[in-house]
Amino acid sequence: MLLDLARDELKLKRHDAARDAVRRSLALYPDDSRGLALLGETFAALGEADSARAAFTRALAADWHGDTTRVADVRAKLARLP
Repeated sequence: MLLDLARDELKLKRHDAARDAVRRSLALYPDDSRGLALLGETFAALGEADSARAAFTRALAADWHGDTTRVADVRAKLARLP
C-alpha cells in the first residue's frame, strides 16, 4: 500500500512525498526489492544520482523471486544515471 502511494506521488511529481512513503515501507521491509527500486527511481527524480545508484544497487542484490523483467528494468535505470 505504501509503495502504491509512493508510485502515485512520483507520477504527480511530488518527489519528497514519494521518497517519504518509500522510506516508510522500507522501514517495515528493508530488503524489499520493489521498494529499493522505487527508492532509486525517487532519488533519480530528485536529481540525487549517487543515492539513486546506491538504491538501485541494493535493489539488484535483493531477492526478485525470479522476476527477470524487473531486474532488467532496474539495470537499465541504473545504466541511465549520470
